[in-house]
Amino acid sequence: EDAEPTSSAIVARDLLRSCAADLAPHVQKFLDRLITGNLPHSDLRDPRRLHNLLYAMYKTEKGVLLPVLPKLARDLTHALEPNRIQALDLCGHFLVSSFGPAFAREYHSSVFSEFLDRFHDRSASVRHRCVMIAQCVLLRHMRENNNAIGLGDGLGQQLSGGGSHDLA
Repeated sequence: EDAEPTSSAIVARDLLRSCAADLAPHVQKFLDRLITGNLPHSDLRDPRRLHNLLYAMYKTEKGVLLPVLPKLARDLTHALEPNRIQALDLCGHFLVSSFGPAFAREYHSSVFSEFLDRFHDRSASVRHRCVMIAQCVLLRHMRENNNAIGLGDGLGQQLSGGGSHDLA
């Protein structure tokens, strides 16, 4: 993320920004096929590469991903622990970023609520990762008056074991 973008990355970003309306249906179809496993021969089948692409695209033109990102909830419930952890890491990138609170609100019914459910995952490693991410999110979005920026009541309830916290 801190590395200088390549020329091809800059061209792709500018193209996506300038032609988002025209490209959106095609990009969405491609990403949908990729996420659901219906595009078996792609370098992006690696979850880490796919998640990096999704994050970069969201930063560039989030409207293109609106119908695609809810499918990330599927990765959060994957049978394999490493896949769940990678999906958690992507959610963590989104939530810790400057657009984290907006991401949590936009995708509360799908991705964010599934992220919160990982606090009750069968794997201790997954639960631990959730706690680490939640700590980063809360520290990143604290204001001077010690109130977190509105992520919704769900995170406060998960962290307190069901009690209500005012995170708004």
